[in-house]
Amino acid sequence: MGNKAISYSILRNKKIAAHMPMLLLLLWLGLSFSEGYERVSQARAPACDYNNNERTYNCKYIRDTFPKVFYGNYHLKCQHCDIRLFSPHTFQHENSLISVNVSDSGIQYVSERAFSIFGNVQYIYLQNNRITNVSRNAFSGLRQVYQLHLENNRISDLTPGFANDLQSNSIILSNNKIVELPHDLFKGVLTLLTLSLDNNNIKKIHKEAFAGLDSLEYLELQNNHLCHLPLGLFKDLRTLRVLNLADNKLTRFSLGTFSGLSQLNGLILANNSIKVFDGADLLPLYHLAKLDLSGNIIYYLDSNGIYVNAPSIRYLHVEDNIFSCQLLTNVLQYFKGKGVDIVTNRGRYDVQNINGIACIGSAVVESVPFEFFMKKVREETKAEVDTCTGPR
Repeated sequence: MGNKAISYSILRNKKIAAHMPMLLLLLWLGLSFSEGYERVSQARAPACDYNNNERTYNCKYIRDTFPKVFYGNYHLKCQHCDIRLFSPHTFQHENSLISVNVSDSGIQYVSERAFSIFGNVQYIYLQNNRITNVSRNAFSGLRQVYQLHLENNRISDLTPGFANDLQSNSIILSNNKIVELPHDLFKGVLTLLTLSLDNNNIKKIHKEAFAGLDSLEYLELQNNHLCHLPLGLFKDLRTLRVLNLADNKLTRFSLGTFSGLSQLNGLILANNSIKVFDGADLLPLYHLAKLDLSGNIIYYLDSNGIYVNAPSIRYLHVEDNIFSCQLLTNVLQYFKGKGVDIVTNRGRYDVQNINGIACIGSAVVESVPFEFFMKKVREETKAEVDTCTGPR
């Protein structure tokens, strides 16, 4: 019995000895992993380091709240941050920051008075986040903002009053998912010069959506799904200089659509679905210098109507419509006599054209798709007979 116990003990010790290298390896790996994890944790600890050359606080690995320190009269940029909710508690101390860049930080929501302690801020970068909504009064109290960036987010509904009590040169809301602009959306804005709403899904605009924007100079609505503009929409925009409505689904305008735009200098209607343009819609535009009608399906253009209603016009874009060569000739001759430049950005010189504007020899009495029109133009061009038939 004793011999058996001794034999078992010896056998067990031999097994332990045989596995000793493996046990030591596992122990070493465990210690190494622990030390490595500790180093990674320390490396990813929230921190804001000041770069004197760039006058910038470079903040890394911030989660929800920034370190409780005073940030001076400089810039701040966040990298590898995970903030989710931007609120008055995101920064726990008053600061004098000039710019705050929290783009690409996973922000989903901006709460009420989120920037209440940013009395000195001039540039706010909130683009490339996952923002779905911005609360009412989110930027209340800010007085010297040059740019407010909210582009490339997931905003589908804008809360009326989100820009209440804000003075800003520009608000950029491009590349979101906005479908509708409700009434009194911007009514509480104190000052705004440029509003960018391009590249959204806007189908409907309430006639009072732009109420209160009496200092606006540039309005960008291109690349949306607008097919109708309600009467009275622009009545408060008496300082507007440029209106961009390109790449929508507009076909016509009610008389008075552009009433109120007495200072408008540029009207861009390119790439819509306009078939006939007689110029009557331009009557309220006393200072219109540039009109872009390119890329529509216009087959009838009233040159005299355009000039009589907007005699201040100096630059006109009409390329990529479905003109007969006779109509195009008349249009170009008329405006040449009035000193109006016909500007062509995309010249189609490989088919029959005048100054790069394609035209067809036969009369055009109705609108057709531009692709079909160009097919006919190419067929006519190909059918042209070479007149050099002298002896060789």
